[in-house]
Amino acid sequence: MPVPAPVLVVACLEDPTADLVLGELYDRDVPVVRFDPGADFPRHAALETFIDGTGMKGSLGTQTRDLDLAGIRAVYWRQPTPYRRPGDLDKYTGAWVTDQSRFGLGGVMAALPGAFYLNHPWRNRDAEHKPVQLATADVRVTMVGDQVFPVRIDGAPGLDWRHDYPSLTYQGVEAPTAVIKSMRAYLDTFGLVFGAFDFSLTHDGQWVFLECNPNGQWAWFDEPIPQQISSAIADHLTRARKLT
Repeated sequence: MPVPAPVLVVACLEDPTADLVLGELYDRDVPVVRFDPGADFPRHAALETFIDGTGMKGSLGTQTRDLDLAGIRAVYWRQPTPYRRPGDLDKYTGAWVTDQSRFGLGGVMAALPGAFYLNHPWRNRDAEHKPVQLATADVRVTMVGDQVFPVRIDGAPGLDWRHDYPSLTYQGVEAPTAVIKSMRAYLDTFGLVFGAFDFSLTHDGQWVFLECNPNGQWAWFDEPIPQQISSAIADHLTRARKLT
């Protein structure tokens, strides 16, 4: 049998959210390569690429393996380390290396031929321009494709529940049909597959939209929610087919 095309996970080394998805993929015997551009490149990784009449080709070499860029079927783009200046370079040379890494390697990573992205880094960037800041968010809805995972969050002593995780309690709830349709339309507008939506609940039960984080966290919820979300993400990554 042919070896399945690999999934590329772009994430920093210490990312428990990415770890859950990696574990799900490993359990399914899916070939996976983890890569952190800001930490690995250019010291511990090498990129070779060219464009001919059929498109982009090349390879990415890490400390553990060489990866055919044209053979990647899906990319799970989490929160990689920002590009940074190598320590032995002066300020100005280091700034030039950092910029070239971001534009060169970053451009290639965002244009892998035929790969499915969850989410595409440029779509994440577009969606991160938020019209409002996080206030009292009583419901976090993680959406993966058409699957929704709404969780009510209670116990926050202040306006922003992110400042006191130990005091929080979580309860699965049902999202209104109109809210689900609106979230789906939001993801479609920005070309996203994944989104973490925050809502506040009014006293009369109305859902008030606050923001959508295209790369939001979800590993800190009580089980079985993280397992369900990681399984949904793995489903999309493993079912992806190379575009031709």
